[in-house]
Amino acid sequence: MKLRLTIFLVSLLALGIQASAQVFNVGLRQEQPEFFNESQSEFFNENQPQTQVQMKTDVFFPIVKYLAKGDAESLSAWFDDNLEISVIENTSNVSKAQAKQIMKKFFNEYTPRSLQITHTAEMANMKSALGNLNAGGEDFSVTIFVSAKGDGYKIQQLKIERPQ
Repeated sequence: MKLRLTIFLVSLLALGIQASAQVFNVGLRQEQPEFFNESQSEFFNENQPQTQVQMKTDVFFPIVKYLAKGDAESLSAWFDDNLEISVIENTSNVSKAQAKQIMKKFFNEYTPRSLQITHTAEMANMKSALGNLNAGGEDFSVTIFVSAKGDGYKIQQLKIERPQ
C-alpha cells in the first residue's frame, strides 16, 4: 500500500497537483458521521452549517458516506454519464446506469462496514481520494477521481481493489 500511495502522490505532484493528507472516517455504526475541516482544524458533523470553504473541500464526504452505507442509488447520483469503474479486477468504461448495477452487485456480495479516506489531492477542476473500505469481512483499496461538471463534481473513475 505504501508503494502504491508513494507512486500515486509522486505522479500527482509531478503534474503540479497539491496533495493533502485528510482522514475521513465513515462507518455504519456512527450516528452522525464526522470529518476533518482543515480550515478550522477540528471535527464537525454533517448537521452543522457549512461555509463555502468547507463545501469546496468536502466533495468526498457524501460519496464516502454512500460507499460506506452501500447505497448504490444515492452514489450513482455522483456518477458522470460515462465513467471507468474497476471492481475486483473487472475494469469497464460504462454508463451511469451500468455503473449503478455494478455497485449494487458489489454491495450485495460485500456489505460495507466502514470506509476511511486516507489521502486526497486536487488540481484545477479534478480531485482524487484514496481510502480503505471494509466490506463483507474483507479490506479493499478505494480510489475515486472526480472532475468539475457544471456547478458540482462527478465521479469519472472509481476503483475498488483487493490490497496487494
